[in-house]
Amino acid sequence: MTVHAETEGLAYRHLFQQLLARHNAMGLATVPVSELAAAAKAKAPVRDVRLGEIPGRSGRVVVVA
Repeated sequence: MTVHAETEGLAYRHLFQQLLARHNAMGLATVPVSELAAAAKAKAPVRDVRLGEIPGRSGRVVVVA
């Protein structure tokens, strides 16, 4: 699940804290994307990327070239 600090993180902080507490009680780990990226970096394939549009998504995002 992705949570954006500037939107969900501020408006729903209390609910997010409850969710994290429930996950912790279930033994689930909450980790930042930076940890996942560091762990996968050595195995990740190299790809050319560019900015592009995806149907149904507003604005431009990074897409595989």
